[in-house]
Amino acid sequence: MSYRNGQRLPLEGGGALRLSVNPRARRLSIRIDARAGEAVAVAPSERRLG
Repeated sequence: MSYRNGQRLPLEGGGALRLSVNPRARRLSIRIDARAGEAVAVAPSERRLG
């Protein structure tokens, strides 16, 4: 399965995980966006998402 920038994946607890690409990132990281109420996975490239 390939993942794309901006894709949202449902989580079991009812939340969502948004995939994001930031070329300045050095590694895959996961943060919580309190304003949007979702988790965000940030990767340096789309290749690192999948």
